[in-house]
Amino acid sequence: LGKDYDPKKFHRLLEAAGEALHQALAEVLRAHLPVAMVQIEEPALVMDRFSRQDLKVLEGVYQRLVRGLEETPLLLQTYFGAPADYDWLVNQPFTGFGLDFVREPGTLRKEIARLLTLINLEKQS
Repeated sequence: LGKDYDPKKFHRLLEAAGEALHQALAEVLRAHLPVAMVQIEEPALVMDRFSRQDLKVLEGVYQRLVRGLEETPLLLQTYFGAPADYDWLVNQPFTGFGLDFVREPGTLRKEIARLLTLINLEKQS
């Protein structure tokens, strides 16, 4: 998700990169190499420049990326600020998220509120 992209080519390139990453991860895991966790770094997610359609394509890429890799913890890491769309981000299919609480303390407040909601929902069920 580099800084500059051609919107006409972006979705095709994103899908191709996601598929290549999925194949590489699956190959490493099939080889039974010791992998405690996989961290995917997405610093561009803090930039407010992706359209709803871009995020929809990226969501599909993430869904395909994690398919079949459920046994391995997958972390999506952002940094250098708050995610442009926090609610979208935390609903992606990853085991965990790396968020920048230093540059953007508001992200910490959102994450605490989200976790408290999840805890309350768990208690109610």
